[in-house]
Amino acid sequence: MRRRGIALIPVLAALLMIGALVLSFLSSVTNDARSSSVFSEDARAKQLSESVTNLVMGQIIEATKGFKAGGNTDANRLAWASQPGAIRTYSSNGSAAQIFKLYSSPTMVGNATSSNFTADLPISSDQAAITSGNHSIFTDLNSPVVDGGNQTVFPIADPAALGSVEGFTVSNNSSLGTVTGNSTQPRLLMPTRWLYMLKDCTLAAATATANVSIATVSGATAANPIVGRVAFWTDDETSKVNINTAIEGTYWDTPRLSFKEDWDFANFQPAQKEFQRYPGHPAMTSLAPVFFATSNTTTGNLTQSERNSLYSVTPRIVGGGSNAGTVIANSTLTPDSDRLYASVDELMFTANRTTQDPITAITANSVRQRAFFLTASSRAPEVTIFNTPRVSMWPIYKVSANGTLSSNRTTAFDKLIAFCSTINKKPYYFQREDSKSPTNDWANIERNREVLRYLQTLSGKAV
Repeated sequence: MRRRGIALIPVLAALLMIGALVLSFLSSVTNDARSSSVFSEDARAKQLSESVTNLVMGQIIEATKGFKAGGNTDANRLAWASQPGAIRTYSSNGSAAQIFKLYSSPTMVGNATSSNFTADLPISSDQAAITSGNHSIFTDLNSPVVDGGNQTVFPIADPAALGSVEGFTVSNNSSLGTVTGNSTQPRLLMPTRWLYMLKDCTLAAATATANVSIATVSGATAANPIVGRVAFWTDDETSKVNINTAIEGTYWDTPRLSFKEDWDFANFQPAQKEFQRYPGHPAMTSLAPVFFATSNTTTGNLTQSERNSLYSVTPRIVGGGSNAGTVIANSTLTPDSDRLYASVDELMFTANRTTQDPITAITANSVRQRAFFLTASSRAPEVTIFNTPRVSMWPIYKVSANGTLSSNRTTAFDKLIAFCSTINKKPYYFQREDSKSPTNDWANIERNREVLRYLQTLSGKAV
C-alpha cells in the first residue's frame, strides 16, 4: 500500500505540469487574440484617418485647378481663394462660382452662391446630446479632456483665450454651456457632422432621426455595413502667426520730410540684423496681440520687459540695436543660433529643454491657451490665384547664356531666391545688369520683357 501511495505523487506532479502548460497556452492565445484585436483596430483607425487626408487633398487639388466645367484652358481658368475650412472659386465676372468644403459635410462641393450651410450646423436642441457624446449626426471636435495635472485641455481652441487674444470673439457665447463636472469652466463647441464609411469605402452622412443617438445612413445594408465614421475640419495655417518668424515689429522708413517721425527715423535707424525693423521682413509681424492683448497692442506700445520676453523665445531674432526705435544703434546685432521650432508645443521650452521662465509670461499654460492662433509652419502656395507661378520681386544680376549666375555679383541669398523662383529653367524674377542705364535691363534682357508681359496679363484678368 505504501508503494501505491508513493506512485500517486509523480502522477499528480505530471497532471499539475500539464495543467500549467494548458493554462499558459490558453493565456498566450488570449493575449495574442487581444493584441491582434488592438492591432486591427489601430490599423482601421489609421486607414480612416488616411482616407480623410486623401479626401481633403483631392478637394484642394480639384479646387485649385480653377477650371470652368468642360474647359481646361487658360481662357476658362477661374480664380480661387482659400480660407479655414474651405476653398472658393470665382468666375471671370467676379461672382462666386463654387465652394469646396474641407470639413465633413453631406455636400462637399456646392454652388457658392446658393449653398445652404445651415445643414452643416446643429440646431440648438442638439447641443446637450453633442456635449454628452450621445449624437449620431454631429460631434464636438473641440471636446475637452482633463490631463494629469487636473487641467482642462481643449484640442483646438481654448475658451480661456477669450479676452486674452486680440480680436478673438465667439458669437452666441451664452449657449456654449460648461464642461461636464465643472460648472465654472465654459465650453467652446466646434460641432461637425459625422461621415459614415461603408464596407465599399464610400462615405455617407447620417440623416436625422427622432433619437439622435441612432443613425440612419443612406446606402448601408447588411451586405454593405458601416465599418467606421469620421469627422474632420481643415484649418488654414497661413491665417495664423508663425512663431519661427514673427516677433514684434517697429515701423521704420526712409526719412523724407521735416517732421518728428522723420527725425526719429533718421536718428534711430535700425541696427544691422535688427530684423524686427526691416520693412517687409517677416519679423515685422507681431506676436503681441496673441500674448499681450491686455496691453496697448493696437498702437504697438509694449513695455520693454514685454518685448524682451518675446525676444527670449523667438529663434534667430534678438533685442537691442535701436531698441524699437528709441535709442541710437551703435553696434551690429548677433542673432542667436537656436533651431526653428518644429511645433507650437516646443514654444513651452527653452533651447536646453527646460520650461520657459515664468518671468517671460510665456508659460506652458499661456501657450496651451493660445495654440489655436499660432503655427510653426505657414508656407503659402507658390502659385497665384490662377494657379500659375508667382514672380519674385527680388532683383538678381543677369543670368548668363548657359543659365548660370555670376559668382562675384550674387550672394548666397540671391542664389537661394533664384533657385526658388526658377521653374522649368525659366526665371520668374527680374534681372539687373547696368545700374546707370534706364533702358538696358529692358532692351537687353529678353526675359525681363517676358516676365513683365506675364504680370500684365495676370493683372488684366477680370476677377
